[in-house]
Amino acid sequence: MSYATKEQLQELIEHIGDNLYLPQMVQYFDKSNVYSTDEKMIGQWIDGKPLYQKTFNCGNLLNAGQLNFTHNISNINNIWVESGFAITVDGSTIITIPQINPGYLERGVHCSADKTNIYIITGTDRSDFIGYVTVRYTKTTDPALDYTIGTENDYSTEERLIGTWVDGKPIYQKSFELVFPVVATDGTYVANNLLIDDLNIENVVSQDGYWSENNASWLPLNFVSDNGQFHTSVYVWYNSSSNHYALKYGTDRVRYGNQPLVVTIQYTKTS
Repeated sequence: MSYATKEQLQELIEHIGDNLYLPQMVQYFDKSNVYSTDEKMIGQWIDGKPLYQKTFNCGNLLNAGQLNFTHNISNINNIWVESGFAITVDGSTIITIPQINPGYLERGVHCSADKTNIYIITGTDRSDFIGYVTVRYTKTTDPALDYTIGTENDYSTEERLIGTWVDGKPIYQKSFELVFPVVATDGTYVANNLLIDDLNIENVVSQDGYWSENNASWLPLNFVSDNGQFHTSVYVWYNSSSNHYALKYGTDRVRYGNQPLVVTIQYTKTS
């Protein structure tokens, strides 16, 4: 797709209203992330729809329980947890949300979202922590745009150049729409490999995304349940013996088979 013209951006402003983050019209969008407790339109999703972001103070986490925080976002098409953290009241300790503790999986913090709530599940006492969660989402009331807005938060199934890594090399980004494989019996892990040798990856900078259960809830790619058990996994895998890069994605639950996921990777190239 071609980049948006000023006229197209003006039409977008009129449609979105004050929630559009556009500090410099002539430069289109500011090339930075915007964190706000107000809804902000920050980019574009892979289906062409405008992409929104909003940050919530979810209050104190629970002592080994599930916190249901109502986000009051209307007309959601899809929604996922982009990032989060929790900090103790005295500010002495900060943990990420979600969090996986490899040595003590039951002490992790699980976080997901649906069209009504943000869910934060703690496996141990985290009641002295205040949680902050940032979600991204698209809306049913927005049309899919037939042009590219032109921000670093524009997601696409086509490869895009989005920035520069610490070694000075360009950073590329690409999103993949996938489906978890079918699982015949709970507890039996089944995975697929998608070869991505054509990307000429040298280093993987980041991996992000979500998977959806029946288009009703959206969960982290590497999903850990409240009892500390892994049930889905997604990662970039390099086989040194065959010199192949692949996206490896799988699950060990029957109910998660055939469920869709979107994976976005950022990477540098060998050439």
